[in-house]
Amino acid sequence: MKSAFSGYAALVMSTALTIGCDGTDPSVETVELSKTSSPLSYSGIYQYSDWSGNVVMSIFQCSWVNSTTPLEKVGAQCPVGAGYVLVGGGAQVAGPWDENPSLNPGALLTMSESGDDFKTWYAEAKESQYQNPNGFRVRAYAIGMKLKRANGTYLTEDEMKSQMWVDHSPYPHDRVAHPSRLYQMNESSQYRTGDVLLGGGAHTVFYGDGNFLTQSLPWQGGWYAEAKDHLVSDPAFFSVKVIAIRPCPATWGYCLQSSVFANDSLMFMDSGTRLSVRNIAASNWATSSIGGLNAYRGAGRMMTNLIPTMSDGGGSTFWTKDHGVADTGLQSSFLIAVARQ
Repeated sequence: MKSAFSGYAALVMSTALTIGCDGTDPSVETVELSKTSSPLSYSGIYQYSDWSGNVVMSIFQCSWVNSTTPLEKVGAQCPVGAGYVLVGGGAQVAGPWDENPSLNPGALLTMSESGDDFKTWYAEAKESQYQNPNGFRVRAYAIGMKLKRANGTYLTEDEMKSQMWVDHSPYPHDRVAHPSRLYQMNESSQYRTGDVLLGGGAHTVFYGDGNFLTQSLPWQGGWYAEAKDHLVSDPAFFSVKVIAIRPCPATWGYCLQSSVFANDSLMFMDSGTRLSVRNIAASNWATSSIGGLNAYRGAGRMMTNLIPTMSDGGGSTFWTKDHGVADTGLQSSFLIAVARQ
């Protein structure tokens, strides 16, 4: 097997090799240019809560952004609604003739992560080698959280933001063809003992054909992600982001807990575009962020979709595909869910 790992245990081994090799950031301008705007209108909203009703989540589905030229990079964004703070999100790629990603041969994800304002989620994809004859489109999803007090009032956005933090791993000194990174909460200067992990994401900064996400998931008190160039060399800078909150937010009156859920076992993925799904039952936990594990066997399987499930207590729908060269692998959908203690 040529991927970085072949299962849950090997993930720990692969991530241990990446920590401690970080350095200065590439230019901020380069990163920001990749965050292309999309129309800020919602095509769907779904609300759910934990067992207590004091932790309220909403998934916001934003409009599609269409490609305009061959082999281009297309970005989309999605903000949470008023009164919410961002805790997670997702990204979806499709052909304009059908939303089924199995009909999308060319566009692969290069970004699915939050901004630093606790409001907006960013998605980005790029065609590589094999173009969609009619173009492709991208859209972003945002997962927002509200905290309700015992008297029925909600913490304001500013009250919640004052109890939260978002941070990203430093960029490596040099560009890497197959980057990987585990960024744990306790590596951040903003971390305090007991902080609760809410979400995370990752992006690549590339300069040629593309460097594409292969997996992105919660792991060991932080967020782990991998990416790769494919068929054409294009080493990239790479960064992983985490979102966290103090365990007992001021003026809420309660404390928060989070837990990571995944498929009960790794699922075999044949060549082609394949998916795995992990959902949360309603009225127990409430999904705050989503991810997926992908252990490919050969040339590579890349991410095409990471979509929050708009039913019950939320969930994760994770799509990967091989590209130009047939490849199989193992896959699992991951999510973080939160609840009042």
